[in-house]
Amino acid sequence: MSTWEKYYLNILKQGLFNEVGSRSISTLYKILVKKILNHNFVSLELGCGIARFTLTIVDNSRYAIGVDLHVPDRILKNIFKQKAVKTDFIVADVRHLPFRSEVFDFVHSQGLYEHFKDKERDLVIKESIRVLKKGGILFFTVPNALNILYRVGKFISELKRSWIYGWEKPLTIKDVLLYLKRYNAKVLIYGGIGFLGQFFDIPSVRRILAGLGINYKRIIGLHFYRNFGFGAFSSLLGKQIFVIAKKTKGLT
Repeated sequence: MSTWEKYYLNILKQGLFNEVGSRSISTLYKILVKKILNHNFVSLELGCGIARFTLTIVDNSRYAIGVDLHVPDRILKNIFKQKAVKTDFIVADVRHLPFRSEVFDFVHSQGLYEHFKDKERDLVIKESIRVLKKGGILFFTVPNALNILYRVGKFISELKRSWIYGWEKPLTIKDVLLYLKRYNAKVLIYGGIGFLGQFFDIPSVRRILAGLGINYKRIIGLHFYRNFGFGAFSSLLGKQIFVIAKKTKGLT
């Protein structure tokens, strides 16, 4: 069993949105569907894993497809069958998507682009926008290179050989905006995910609070636990950066 398969099976066991970051992202999806996307859209999730974010929006979409290389299709097909959703899963390389240009209304990915080195990342972002219809929406998150807690946590995990996410290079909002400009995508909204909530992702902090009998989820409240903000300032502070962009014209 691969490292990624173990990771996704663990998520299924603990709950799809048990982590602070994934809860914030799930909330952003709901805002996106309500405020920006029209109903009856066709969506594509890249590096979908167990497609937990596709499952967040599938009731509002006409059809949804998930693409990944590292998740056995038996896991996903079983999830889709149980939930009886209008969704399909394809094992494919996100650097070379098996779709013609401009077929999807909505393309999204969470924690994908940082796993590719510069030239390959450029190709993956270009492919993400190529398959998007003109006027279609792109939504993604990446780790924030300016977030000290993320960088220190990653460094310590790598030293302890407990880092499970493979090769990963975080990005700044400046990096992201340059990629989008290059491939004719206009940024609508961007910001950061995880402010004070990121402190409660640190296992030692959780253990100390638990030892003191403190329920940190109740103290900081649901609105704080699923914390995110919009604009340049929040994109500097957040553990992750999120971007919602619109394709303005076809790629040449």
